Amino acid sequence: MSSRDRLFRFRYALLPLVLPMAGCEKIDGFWTWSGWTAVGVAVAIIGVIVARDRSGSVEQTAKGNDITQINNPGGGNVGDVNSPKTINIYNTTIQQISQNKSVPIEVLRSILASMGEKELDEAGPEKIEAILKAKADEYLQLNERLRHLGDSDPKVAEFKEKAAQTLQRGQFQEADDYLAQAEQLDRQAIKQQKTTIRKRCASAANTLAERADIARLQPNPASYRQAAEFFAQAADLVADSDAAQARSYQRQQASTLYDLGNECGQNAVLEEAVALYWQILSSTRRETEPLDWAGTQNNLGIALSILGERRGDEAQLQEAVTAYREALKEYTRERAPLQWAMTQNNLGNVFRALGDLRGDEAQLRESVTAYREALKERTRKRAPLDWAMTQNNLGAVLQTLGSRRGDEAQLQESVTAYRAALEVFSESSAAHYVQGIKRNLSRAEAALEQLKKLAQ
Repeated sequence: MSSRDRLFRFRYALLPLVLPMAGCEKIDGFWTWSGWTAVGVAVAIIGVIVARDRSGSVEQTAKGNDITQINNPGGGNVGDVNSPKTINIYNTTIQQISQNKSVPIEVLRSILASMGEKELDEAGPEKIEAILKAKADEYLQLNERLRHLGDSDPKVAEFKEKAAQTLQRGQFQEADDYLAQAEQLDRQAIKQQKTTIRKRCASAANTLAERADIARLQPNPASYRQAAEFFAQAADLVADSDAAQARSYQRQQASTLYDLGNECGQNAVLEEAVALYWQILSSTRRETEPLDWAGTQNNLGIALSILGERRGDEAQLQEAVTAYREALKEYTRERAPLQWAMTQNNLGNVFRALGDLRGDEAQLRESVTAYREALKERTRKRAPLDWAMTQNNLGAVLQTLGSRRGDEAQLQESVTAYRAALEVFSESSAAHYVQGIKRNLSRAEAALEQLKKLAQ
């Protein structure tokens, strides 16, 4: 599995950092999906490429009352960055992030400029800071790749070097223009040099993928759609010469469609992602690519579970359960312990959704079991943030069960789980997690206290 695949999986693990910034609301322990992935969903930013997973699984959004699991393209007039009304009020934040992460101030200002004045006004300082930090990390990863791309064609290498230089000045469109010129040179060479077709096709595909990364850095529907198209073109370019790489680009295309449908509340686009995942599975041999096959099953389960929750569609939720269980056939605890735990966590989420939809305590107990399985490998020492997120998820379902049954023991377990999660997130300075879990904890403690009073 490529490093790009692993990066993309991690980005999904961090998705909840972005969702609350987009105005998503939690009601009775659930994200309202119209806001959840309405990341409007322009969670933020014009430029630079997402450190995205090239082919692996992505972590599903977690299911706490006010918390989501972590894992987010369009133009923007950079000239607007000098408008005091839109940007200058964030100068202190920009300077601090620039200093701490070694990202040019021009890049950070350009990122904010891409959001637009209205979105900046609605986001608020805390969300803007989180957006800038996330996009700063993506910029650093993109810049590092561009600096080391290299190319046998000096002109292509020159364009890529210029792209890297303009990127450092926050000139995202110019960087994309240079990469587009590099792509065009490669395309011309494909026609002129038959003996180097495969090499040039691979180079052009890589350049398209980099352009897709720049588009994905700009969280708006048009840019996400463009990124998906770039990945589709990249897959087409290498389909005849490198089927495995073509599937990798298709997985990135599907993940981008998932982001668009999930963050922007577009169910039809989520259906596109589901269809593409099925297509990828049809050409992926479990025997020779077991982990890629399992990762695609996991991603399919995520898309189906979100559609099922939004629509109250029990059949789609059951399909998600099936997909997760298929993934676990190759994501075994022995072979891939952390992926096994991730999928168990996702399975717990969908069981909880089924339990709430049906009012079925048996499904909620299945959810508890799955979360506790996940915690066997998601230990605090090994993966503290994942451990804390699963503790929060466990606390949420135990709170639901305890409240329904008037079970003091389960409510106490819920409080314990929330406190464990809160301790880790407090140590990690994850403000939005801390705030959400404090609300969850407060509700659980209140329910427990009320139950004790009734028992007196």
